[in-house]
Amino acid sequence: MKRIYFKKSQIQMAESIAVVIIIIFLLVIGIVFWAGIRKDDIKSTNLEYQDLSVIELAKIASELPELRCYNNNIVTKVNCFDWYKILAMNKTMNDPILKGQTFDYYNYYFKNSRITIQEVYPNETSIVIYDNNISKTTTLQISIPIIIEKNYGREGRKSFGLLIVEGYYR
Repeated sequence: MKRIYFKKSQIQMAESIAVVIIIIFLLVIGIVFWAGIRKDDIKSTNLEYQDLSVIELAKIASELPELRCYNNNIVTKVNCFDWYKILAMNKTMNDPILKGQTFDYYNYYFKNSRITIQEVYPNETSIVIYDNNISKTTTLQISIPIIIEKNYGREGRKSFGLLIVEGYYR
């Protein structure tokens, strides 16, 4: 009779161990599944953050006082850029003597991006005013319609253009 009880206790012990192993197995599967879902959530949150940072860059670029149109030191038009200021900024950014200081100053604001001003009508020209293409893996491009003013003394000529901001992701 003692032997029967011994076998019963062995069977109960084996059942208990099997239940614990099954519970641990299900727990591990649940953790792996949850980690996979969480990883996808983190990736989507990271993409949203990168998109928002490019939108912020576009806002900063569209409000650059170095390029805005002024009339008696007053900004009179929304999204108006002075053509000669655009050319001067392009020249300064590409000047070998001033490039280091100027690039460092604008790199603080624009980081890993490219900013292009493209005249659409009546001429089609494109000027890159900032380009820090460290790693071009993924880009988000935002185009903002602008007015480009070319003032020749009293008479000025206006054209339509785009401020194109491209943010590079790693």
